Amino acid sequence: MQTLHFQFITGPIAESSILEMLANQLNNKTGAQSLFIGRVRADEIEDSVISAIDYSAYEDLAYREAEKIMQELQEKFELHYLTILHSIGRVEVNQIAVAIITSSIRRSQAIAACSEAINMIKQRLPIWGMEITQHGQVHWKVNTPTTSHNLSIS
Repeated sequence: MQTLHFQFITGPIAESSILEMLANQLNNKTGAQSLFIGRVRADEIEDSVISAIDYSAYEDLAYREAEKIMQELQEKFELHYLTILHSIGRVEVNQIAVAIITSSIRRSQAIAACSEAINMIKQRLPIWGMEITQHGQVHWKVNTPTTSHNLSIS
């Protein structure tokens, strides 16, 4: 069974596929799973509201870099499973654009890996988002760095 999986999904990610992956990422040593779901928000830009994001990527490079990211996370957090899905194409407000599932022996490892994974994806993968407003205006999405929070989970 493959323990590391990265995939681009055309359009929004279906909730049912996430639930199926959660169920499939178990073994008799899995004590915890963590799930991150990123949805498109209706942010305001220049007196207009975002209605969708159209994602594009340099896919070959993204797959190679995702493999490196997943190896780093698996080694650092002793993950049993790690799945990362990211949308390509148009994703409407409230639809899922990214999903990350981590499975590990302990919850602290699963949660920390999930949090670090989304930050690494935003920093290192060649994925871009064109924000589309309700009035049809377009703007390149700017990823802002997040502050690392010290999680104290035992």
